[in-house]
Amino acid sequence: MAKSDQRKQKKRERQNAKRKERRQQLVKRKNRSLAERLAVAAQGPVVECLVVEDFEDRRFGYGFLSRSLPTGEVAWVMFFLDAFCLGVRAANGTVGPRDLYEEATARMRERFRFKPVVPEVLKGYLEAVIAYAHDLGFEPPASYQRVAPILRGIEPDEEARQLECGEMGKPIYFFGSKDHAFFGSKDHARHIQVLKTLEERLGPDGFFSANLDGEFEAWDDEDSE
Repeated sequence: MAKSDQRKQKKRERQNAKRKERRQQLVKRKNRSLAERLAVAAQGPVVECLVVEDFEDRRFGYGFLSRSLPTGEVAWVMFFLDAFCLGVRAANGTVGPRDLYEEATARMRERFRFKPVVPEVLKGYLEAVIAYAHDLGFEPPASYQRVAPILRGIEPDEEARQLECGEMGKPIYFFGSKDHAFFGSKDHARHIQVLKTLEERLGPDGFFSANLDGEFEAWDDEDSE
């Protein structure tokens, strides 16, 4: 084999090796759990941090956080906060290319009105509602534990941690069959369990409950994990 052919062969082998390594790295990234990928994202800069408009008054609705990764991808997470009773009703998130992120957030903004906040404020709100719900006997869903790593390194804002929870000294359990952030076709038993927990903790007159059918539509991005 001529030297020129040998050089070309070696060059092809190097190129093939690099392509193989890139494929292996891609497979590894895809196979990581969402929590691991969000933990990596927590080391990157914040892209956006949002809460629904008038959250301080409504104390019920969405918080959103996104961070960029060294790969050029974006990680984003949505939390459904309930300062009246359940704390964090739902959480979901994903990691994807920036164009997918732009599409997802464009759909999100068509459905909900948001305002920007610093990440410390969102973290403070989360800690406030989680602590309140914990005292009532409720913990965040498993989905929250999967996406919480994106919050690492963010210190909670102390004023936000003082968010008023409940109403007139009592929790209010809002429910509704169209509230996809909490209810689904198989969640009637959960509804009954919430009422039972509140009654056991506080007595039948120690809390309020109210049907909010359809007032708060859930964000259920088809691309989220």
